[in-house]
Amino acid sequence: MNHYPFCDPVPARPSKGIIIYTESDVIYLPEHQVFKKSCSGPCNCIASFDGSSDLLLNLNNRYFIHYSLLYEYSELMTMSRNTLQGFIRAKNRKLKRLGR
Repeated sequence: MNHYPFCDPVPARPSKGIIIYTESDVIYLPEHQVFKKSCSGPCNCIASFDGSSDLLLNLNNRYFIHYSLLYEYSELMTMSRNTLQGFIRAKNRKLKRLGR
């Protein structure tokens, strides 16, 4: 098993700012940054933040999708055969109506 020390995390991306997509909002956090840690063993493995402890799916260390949004989509897809593109359009209309 690899050992990842708690010291010396380095930025996972060169730029700051993350975007979180939730069931009812899109949250932009311009000052937040995702970090990664290197393994102290001979393998040089890297541990990135996966987001599961915060119920977030990490897409590329900048975009995160909350599990509630994934659940909402999977439920609509299985019950009404809603496509991903249709889901995104409906979600954008809903956010626009809410003023977000």
